[in-house]
Amino acid sequence: LDEAVRLRPRHPRALARRGVLRAAQERALSEGTRVLATVDLTRAALLAPADAEVAWYAGILHERAGDSDQAAASYEKARALGALTLDQLLSVSGIQERCGTGEAARMELLGKALDLAQAEGNDALVLSLRIKRFLLASEFRNFPVAEADWNVIKEEESLPEAFDPRELLETYLVLSQGESERLVTAGDRERAIELLRPVAPLLDLVSEHLESDASTSAIQRLVDWEARDQAPIEIIPKGARWKYL
Repeated sequence: LDEAVRLRPRHPRALARRGVLRAAQERALSEGTRVLATVDLTRAALLAPADAEVAWYAGILHERAGDSDQAAASYEKARALGALTLDQLLSVSGIQERCGTGEAARMELLGKALDLAQAEGNDALVLSLRIKRFLLASEFRNFPVAEADWNVIKEEESLPEAFDPRELLETYLVLSQGESERLVTAGDRERAIELLRPVAPLLDLVSEHLESDASTSAIQRLVDWEARDQAPIEIIPKGARWKYL
């Protein structure tokens, strides 16, 4: 990008991408890097004040810097400036991922990219984007979105080489386990049992490889939850009288 900016110093998108990628290179954004990135984004915005892609990059930088109000304002401006093309959506979405921004804006652009890819009939890209959305939803424990995407992904005969089928399965298993435990805590044990029952054997089978805080097996938890709905067995009736022979 430095070379691209050197060759075309007044190219707003190249400037904006360089600025936001400066921020992506550091785990903890330093003041010096923030200033350099801001200079690039400011120049880009002055050169192309009506460019939606540049506005999205500005929002990402503000979010990366922890300024949620400015990020929200930039995202709102970006939406008002118009829709992005599929290539632009893929570019911005990739930078969102590299910067580790929040779920909402990332989910928004992934969804728009997926819709455009479907409209173009690009099945391979649709599947790749669906898997990325599944992983994003799993990262933020957004079970409804993750489950909906998983139900489509699991029916595919083959997956893109960039994704490991076993890792995707394990991601879904861990997410299902966490969601079932959340449901039990919320008082919806029936739904928790319904969710855990089909995945419990697999969870226990691959438990050595899973990052889970569970102290008991999934099958044992399932048995325990189901047992709570059963009336206790009365071995000795209340008020029974003892007779000794």
